[in-house]
Amino acid sequence: MASYKIENTDALNAILTIDIEKADYQQAIDKELKKYRSQANLKGFRKGKAPMNLIRKMYGKGLKGQEINKLMEGQLRAYLEEHGQKTLGQPILSEENEMNLDGNDDSFSFKFEVGLAPEFEVKGLDNSIEVTAYKIKATDKQIDEEVTRLRKQFGKRSNPEGEVLENDIVELWVRELEAEDGAVKEKGLESSFTVGVDDKMNADLKAKLLSLKSGEKFNWNIRNIEVDRDEAYIKKYFLQIEEGEDMPEFYECVVDEITRHVPAELDEEFFKLAFGEDGEVADEAAMREKISGQIATYFDSQADGLMFRDFYDRIIELNELDLPDAFLKKWLTAVNEKLTAEQVEKEYDVFAKDLRWKLIRGKIADQKEIQVTEQEVLDALANEVRSYFGGQVSEDMVQSTVQRLLEQQGSNAYEQRAEGILTDKVYKSVKADLNKQEKEVTLEEFNKIIEEINAKLNPPKEEATEEEKTEAAEEVE
Repeated sequence: MASYKIENTDALNAILTIDIEKADYQQAIDKELKKYRSQANLKGFRKGKAPMNLIRKMYGKGLKGQEINKLMEGQLRAYLEEHGQKTLGQPILSEENEMNLDGNDDSFSFKFEVGLAPEFEVKGLDNSIEVTAYKIKATDKQIDEEVTRLRKQFGKRSNPEGEVLENDIVELWVRELEAEDGAVKEKGLESSFTVGVDDKMNADLKAKLLSLKSGEKFNWNIRNIEVDRDEAYIKKYFLQIEEGEDMPEFYECVVDEITRHVPAELDEEFFKLAFGEDGEVADEAAMREKISGQIATYFDSQADGLMFRDFYDRIIELNELDLPDAFLKKWLTAVNEKLTAEQVEKEYDVFAKDLRWKLIRGKIADQKEIQVTEQEVLDALANEVRSYFGGQVSEDMVQSTVQRLLEQQGSNAYEQRAEGILTDKVYKSVKADLNKQEKEVTLEEFNKIIEEINAKLNPPKEEATEEEKTEAAEEVE
């Protein structure tokens, strides 16, 4: 019976030997040859009556190769099922192997190089890992901006009769003129529309309106109402005429109505509307403290992400895991046809660091009996779909999209989400035991820290060499 054996060459490398004897494959070959004979329609012989020796000569060699490969792959699967957790990458068939099907060999032995995971116990789960827990300190400017936003949100609108002010919304009633400074054209074009007295408005028109009151009028070129508005926009939104119609340029404009947004007063009504009826915020000081806390909470998830990055880096540093580097580089080159040995060498440190993390994560998961269920992965995919559509999608649509993702992306879609869920679970399981050092920073300082980390994680790519550029061009051709 086909069998395998594993022999360690050192703590991180081994040789897997698969032995196959004639008795393991001959019966299957004979069965297939009989089937071929019964179906063979060869010249000079009745169907199914060709000599077995002839059939064996025609198909025996190919069938032998197929059956031996099946047995070899079966033994590889058996090895990985039993020792998969201790194996890194996939076994690599040794270059010295040669399957001679032309000779009289009946027994075959195949050797594979195997990379082994290191034996270790996780260090750093005893409060010895120090991480930074950032707390965002809101500045007075940020709090003031939020107060302004809330006062605007809960403010009221009025229609004053006096002068036009900055940020008012003005309704203009326009009537076509005979010429730039002519009289109103009889049966000419009339329209009304609203515009904001803000930075989007033509600067000259803005200055003009700020000198007027409700009911006053002036002459103006309709093309110079707002900045960067083309003729199609003017026709549709200002004049309400069809695309193909002529567009007169000059109009008498009347300030028909002024709408002004009045910010809410900092009173009891505003505090209840903005912060709830529980009375927790009853004055300006309590409001500013509440907003400061809300700003800090808003950035908690990002701060937690930085704390995880601290944990990730430090636990890898603390657990100095040796890896079968030569084997892994060889394996990476073997399974990625487009990767050269030079590229593998250049990117290996990043790969090795992530592999060390996965080994540590797996060990913690085993210790704490953490698992990821199929339903958790499907729920994660469903939540991604809901988020993509902004929640405005039926549940049937969500589930059908999930299935389509799994069909299109295959195991990658599933495994990527499973990896993310496992990382989240492991981190949450150790988070309470980390030695957290709180550090208060402003939002500007916090954003700078994130930029620096991103720059380290995603350094600018080196310009391709002339040889690499030539190879890329050849691939395109």
